[in-house]
Amino acid sequence: MKARDLRSKEGGDFLTMLPDDFEKITRIFNDTNMDWGDRDNQSIIQFFEQSVERSPEAAAIKFEGRVITYSELNKTVNRWARKLSEWGIREGELVPIIMDRSPEMIQMILALWKLGAAYIPVDPEYPAERILFIISDCRAIRVIMDSNIHVLLPEGIQAVKIAQLIDESNGMAEDNISRQVLNEELAYVIYTSGTTGRPKGVMIEHQGMINHILAKVRDLNLTENSRVAQTASAFFDISVWQFFSALIVGGCTVIYGRDLLLNIAQFLRTIQSDGIHILEVVPSYLTAMNRWMQCKPSLLPGLKYVLVTGEVLKPNTVEEWFALHPSIPLVNAYGPTEASDDITHHFISQPCADKVPIGKPIHNMQIYIVDRNRDLCPIGVKGEIVVSGVGVGRGYLNDVIKTDLSFIWLDLTGTGRRTRYYCTGDIGCWTEEGTILYFGRKDDQVKIRGYRIELSEVDHALIRCEGVEDAVSVALNSEHFGKTIVAFVVSHAGNLAEVKEQLNSYLPNYMIPERIEAVESFPLNENGKVDKKKLIDFLKNREVTCDGKK
Repeated sequence: MKARDLRSKEGGDFLTMLPDDFEKITRIFNDTNMDWGDRDNQSIIQFFEQSVERSPEAAAIKFEGRVITYSELNKTVNRWARKLSEWGIREGELVPIIMDRSPEMIQMILALWKLGAAYIPVDPEYPAERILFIISDCRAIRVIMDSNIHVLLPEGIQAVKIAQLIDESNGMAEDNISRQVLNEELAYVIYTSGTTGRPKGVMIEHQGMINHILAKVRDLNLTENSRVAQTASAFFDISVWQFFSALIVGGCTVIYGRDLLLNIAQFLRTIQSDGIHILEVVPSYLTAMNRWMQCKPSLLPGLKYVLVTGEVLKPNTVEEWFALHPSIPLVNAYGPTEASDDITHHFISQPCADKVPIGKPIHNMQIYIVDRNRDLCPIGVKGEIVVSGVGVGRGYLNDVIKTDLSFIWLDLTGTGRRTRYYCTGDIGCWTEEGTILYFGRKDDQVKIRGYRIELSEVDHALIRCEGVEDAVSVALNSEHFGKTIVAFVVSHAGNLAEVKEQLNSYLPNYMIPERIEAVESFPLNENGKVDKKKLIDFLKNREVTCDGKK
């Protein structure tokens, strides 16, 4: 490969892609091919049923004092699958599930997979408008929901209540269903925040999902003795591996509800008593854990790994962790929903003096850094992170235009063959050691407490509120709570608290701005765009004035 000139994103200087750099990036850093052996063509259902056969009386799920064995879990799943089949659910059907994480959620997902259907997790606390949009967009025939949830569904859509399913599935056959799950079938669709003000459904196939789960099993050394904490909401992509990684090796998934997670002291005591080995949290939660454990550094002796994801992991947070737990490694995990969740892992065993890398590609995934012309960036040069491999999803449900903009075909390795890549919109660069550093977004997307948010969607919702003429949202770093959203509005509404209340009808709770500030007009930069820096400076100056300090 001859050296090529590449234009840097930082300016007009030309940078040279040296042959050594090209060799490292394409052949060494991305040498991730993994033959899983007998596991290669197995579906998650096959793995699960093998766990049932090996350890029928072992604990598969624990939740609020309940223990469900593998045998009990599989029998319930088979009964439910047969009843759902009687009600008309068929392979390829997309089925929204409106419930929070629970054993019933896991049972429902496994039952749908045994039938070849895919699930769409929907938060019961979403505004009704958002729920109805998802149901309409996926063209659902029926919707499954907890018995205590009441959503007025459009005419012609069947509501399946869990209590009804439990009651009417009693007496159904409990042996395994013979149907084989195919790798190219859809496993789930997760709706993420969208730039147009409407969420978009990301389609993930079984082959991408199982590759990611197997990478977790291998990298975290999961066995039949492992206890994995399930802490993520079911409509958050990391919930998938948290639900099922333990179940495919005969371990135990321990589910923790929202209320417990809000009480850090009680949560930490509970995971200690449950003997949790694997825990995943967002960095801001880890920071809160560190502060609470200052006087109790020995509270988590059973933990083998703590994964952090969804936000930038700061060196001081890592330093605080190892001051308390020098023998418990951290794993910085990074990945987009569009590529079946995490695509990199970075294992940390000691404090980091500088920026914390997001790591190296997981098995069967390839990552490249490209410039604005979609040419490879040399080692050390910033560009957009693009990813290929078995985990890259199908695209966005019923949205060919957005799919074609983000899922593109490139030849980055000089083979003459084009490969399908997902363009993350994230900025990163390779280090000489073959790890990737992350530098933020190239657009207005942010992650707050692990949730992916398009700030333009917040703006769209604000403009729909009575009295708001225009709106611009920004994400700011808070000393105690990580990133928060602050919205600036041009408004003739007398009470901005009422505007915030109206947002509950349009946005999930995690997307609602922490504060809303009224301004007479938006300052513009020399390009005629809203100058967000001036808005932020306005906010800082206002806070200084209020404090009486300079």
